Amino acid sequence: MTGLAQAEGLILLHENEKEIYGDNLERNLDLLRSIDSPSRRAAFDPANYLQCQEHPYPDAYDAIKPWLEYVHVKDVSTDATLVPAGQGEGHWPELLQALCTDGYDGFLALESHLQSAGQFQGFSGPELFHTASQILQRLLQTMDWQYA
Repeated sequence: MTGLAQAEGLILLHENEKEIYGDNLERNLDLLRSIDSPSRRAAFDPANYLQCQEHPYPDAYDAIKPWLEYVHVKDVSTDATLVPAGQGEGHWPELLQALCTDGYDGFLALESHLQSAGQFQGFSGPELFHTASQILQRLLQTMDWQYA
């Protein structure tokens, strides 16, 4: 698939989705190193690392940085509840600062799943999504990160 993607000028993303082979840092790095191609990059989901008892920042971030293409924004509290970014254990202010300092210019995909979450799906609804969006915007404004 990577060869086909490269021939077409496409990029395939692997997310560290919970309960798949590449969910934890060790296995995610195995995939990233084994299929190392400009057409095969990483979608970084800090909350999924937290749900696998891993430290998304700085551990996972620093390790996958060479492959980083896309970031999912959600957080997990100490009681395993999904919460808006910065209200859990994901170290979002520090992570966002590192992304900015490192010159990250990819997407931040707000994937809050605040109303319901399950394997390969989640939902926030308009009001909770708006709340999560406002919180993320405040985090970015606090650090003066210009975004569009």
